Amino acid sequence: MTREELEHIIRASADATNQYEFVIVGSQSILGQVPNPEPVFTMSAEAARHKDREFCMALMEYGYVTPAQALKLVDQMPLDNEQKRTLRATIRRWARA
Repeated sequence: MTREELEHIIRASADATNQYEFVIVGSQSILGQVPNPEPVFTMSAEAARHKDREFCMALMEYGYVTPAQALKLVDQMPLDNEQKRTLRATIRRWARA
C-alpha cells in the first residue's frame, strides 16, 4: 500500500463516518511518518480484505453509513468505470446480506 492509497482510505472513511481523526494501526502506520518508504514496507494490502468486508457490512448494519451514502462515495474514488460498477454491485450485495 502506498501513502496515496492510505490517504484515499482515510478520506473515504472520513466521508462515510463524519470523523476526521483516525489511528492507523499495524504495518501501514509507517506511512504516517515515512511518506515514501522502501518497497518492502509497502507490501501489505490490509484494506479491502475479508475482515474489511465484514467491517463495512457492519457499518451499514448498525447505521453508521447507509448504502445510499456508500454508493454516493463511489464517484469520488480514483477508479475506472468498470471498477466503480463492480464496487456499486458489491455495496448493494452487502446491503442485502
